[in-house]
This record gives sequence, C-alpha cells and structure tokens, in this order.
Amino acid sequence: VREAVVSTQSTGDGVKEFSRLGRYREDNTRPVKLRLSSCSLRDKLLASKSQLKQWNFCKGVYLSPDLTPEERDVRRRLVVEMKARREAEPGKVFFIRSGKVVERYSSE
Repeated sequence: VREAVVSTQSTGDGVKEFSRLGRYREDNTRPVKLRLSSCSLRDKLLASKSQLKQWNFCKGVYLSPDLTPEERDVRRRLVVEMKARREAEPGKVFFIRSGKVVERYSSE
C-alpha cells in the first residue's frame, strides 16, 4: 500500500503513520489505517483509488475516508435508499454522489 501511496505523489513519502487495526488472526486480513501528511494528499489518493487495480499486490485493496458517526449514519441511509430505488427500477443504475442518490443516464 505504501508503494501505491508513493506512486501517487511527486515528492517524498507523505505517510505519517501506518498501522494495522484489530488483532492478528491467521485466517483473517486486517484493515490498515494510514495517517497522511496533508489533506491534499488524502484527496489525491482517494481520487486515484480506482487505479489500484493496475498493481498486482493491490488486488483486494479498498480505500475509504475516515467518517464521523454522523457521516456514517447519513451514508448508511443513502445506501438503503439507493438499494430500494435499484430494486424498484431494475433497469436503471443508481449511485451516491455529493450526498444524494443519483440516476446514471444512458446515452441511448
């Protein structure tokens, strides 16, 4: 993961802290918490998270921002709404953007 972070920036190593969460178990993978040197690096890393697929060692790696309990609650409600809309309208594609459930319009 450190290599992926370094490749997204132009100079130096912006990772201030790197730690695994939870207890070690042989049959389980644990999440990693990164503390970055700047908010701009965080934004850049989150914006380029889809490019992680290009590195074989990053298969199965997912990035998400640290959210407050209120933000997690809002996100949870949006996911429930999105799933309900997908179920009600199976031919359409919905996603969450800027705190709203949005329908993807096709060019047909």
